Amino acid sequence: MSVAPHQGKISAYIDEVLKHVKAKDVHDSIREELENHIAERMEEAIAAGMPEEEAAAEAIRHMGDAHAVGRQFHSAHKPRVDWGFIGFFAVWLIVGVLAMASVQAGDGKLDYVNRHLIFLGLGLIAFAAFFFMDYRKLQKIAVPLYAGSLLLMLLAMRFDTTMNGERGWLAVGGIGVNIYSFVPYLLLLAIAGIVTQRADKGWKAWGLAAVLFGIPFLWLMGVPSLLYALLFALGFFVLWWLHARNWKHNLAMLAFAAIPVFLLYHFFPARASFMFRLPAFVSAAADPEGAGYTTLQSLKAIGEAGWWGLGLGAPNPLIPSIQYEMVFTYFIYSFGWLAGAAAIVLMVFLVRRLLGMTLRIRDAFGSVVGGVICFVFAVQFAWHVLMSFGVLPIVGIGLPFISAGGGQQLIWMGMMGLLLGIYRRKDMIPAKEAV
Repeated sequence: MSVAPHQGKISAYIDEVLKHVKAKDVHDSIREELENHIAERMEEAIAAGMPEEEAAAEAIRHMGDAHAVGRQFHSAHKPRVDWGFIGFFAVWLIVGVLAMASVQAGDGKLDYVNRHLIFLGLGLIAFAAFFFMDYRKLQKIAVPLYAGSLLLMLLAMRFDTTMNGERGWLAVGGIGVNIYSFVPYLLLLAIAGIVTQRADKGWKAWGLAAVLFGIPFLWLMGVPSLLYALLFALGFFVLWWLHARNWKHNLAMLAFAAIPVFLLYHFFPARASFMFRLPAFVSAAADPEGAGYTTLQSLKAIGEAGWWGLGLGAPNPLIPSIQYEMVFTYFIYSFGWLAGAAAIVLMVFLVRRLLGMTLRIRDAFGSVVGGVICFVFAVQFAWHVLMSFGVLPIVGIGLPFISAGGGQQLIWMGMMGLLLGIYRRKDMIPAKEAV
């Protein structure tokens, strides 16, 4: 039945309920839900012989006190924060400061601690910005974000310079910015926004994905470091699996990506072997003074650490890049096997909690972005640790939030803030927008 004749009383009641619900995005759905419940209650009362005016008043009374009902809705739709995760994440950040203190004491050349703290502070600003923003705004600018990412890659190719032996750096106000270190993440975010806004099905959807993936992937395959192409490809396949959930399309996309990989391996075996060789400890024994040197020194340092390590800042000039690629090796060398094991347990815990949060996100765009971020962190954690033990090749992957590198610190903190911000809003989005 229609509640129009009594809409004034009903609207006043619902307005009072909504005063206590801070999540404005769900007000319309709550209003619709309450109106339906009131209409159903009125129909039951009228069917029992009650006059319509009294039935409306009875239906409103049956709903309960507006203040109490409003507080219940607010509790169901309030921001969600996993404070347990935040606490352990803070511990991980402290581990990063401790690791840099040991690196600084052992290296003695640069002020790693102050630099790390400065970028950690800037990273916390980036974290807060993404945490409190409405992430759905990023979906609306997905196309410009994708085009802008390609433009950045074009600028890096045309005007880049070499820093620390690596191409792709642009000088901005005297500060070097490695374009390729963050462009893959911008591309993944843009692609997630594009595909979740469209209703393409079948091979039309596959064709769109092939174009969105193929252009930057082929471009990144030409970058001196294949790490960025690898991270982008792995992130994209997770993104597409979460979005499409179609194994045929996923296999087709895998075959599409395999073409340039095959060409690279066939025509440029020296570069391809860097990424696709057998586990590093095999090649290390074959070339102990060349490609295998870093791996052998890492294994030697870990073996010498013992249960308690050799102390803060213990010197070991044989381990290269202790501030970045080999930071976990040097952490174990300084603080011992127990500290290394505890760090691995903490990494696993953090990734597991991130995965748990991601699985509870209902919004299509949010769940895809959250899944990609969780996967990227898991890959970087796992790869860094395994390459320290010689199981995987050394490819220039830093340990998130621990390794030195201001740009990477900002990227990691921004990504973490974005994922936690998506989780924060998971119950603040209308049901019709969720999946």
